[in-house]
Amino acid sequence: MSTTLLPTDIDASIKDIRDAVVAASLNYDVWWVYKSEDSRPKYVSTMNRYTPFFQTSLQAHFLGLLVPLYRIYETRRDTHNIPQLIKRLRATTALSTVAAMKVDELYDRAKPLWTKVSVLRNDAFGHRSLTRSVADAFQIADMSGNNIKDLILVSQELINTITLDTQGTVHAFNAQASSAIKALLSDLAKGKG
Repeated sequence: MSTTLLPTDIDASIKDIRDAVVAASLNYDVWWVYKSEDSRPKYVSTMNRYTPFFQTSLQAHFLGLLVPLYRIYETRRDTHNIPQLIKRLRATTALSTVAAMKVDELYDRAKPLWTKVSVLRNDAFGHRSLTRSVADAFQIADMSGNNIKDLILVSQELINTITLDTQGTVHAFNAQASSAIKALLSDLAKGKG
């Protein structure tokens, strides 16, 4: 562990990426309560009573996880993203050799998952493809809820590997929204909402 004082732009990237991972995770929690075979049957009748709201909320939370996951792995040079952060860390030699190898391994695990996110973002939501329908984009992406969760988890591990090595700290990533949305849905089912 090298606990180095990092340039301000690197610290800003770390914070921005960490915040994006938290946002993706919270939106995933809500979306997954709506979609999961474990929870959806319990709440579907309540959601059906408020169909326009929950249809809109479902899409909003999906986009709320998709956009930050896309953004943190995009390859633009002028934005806060993991590929540029890794490049800048290598230029400062702030990462130890062991941490750099672990970051490379985690990035290699994230890349195929991000490619799935990219297909959905680029062909169905951020842009609407002239040659592919939304259904085609989902079929090509072949992305499951587990893939999304895996990308969130590997992203958390990647950013924590960087911060543990360079700053001696990690982020707990313990904020969750699933309990709150389940409580809300239960209250609505009981007529408290």
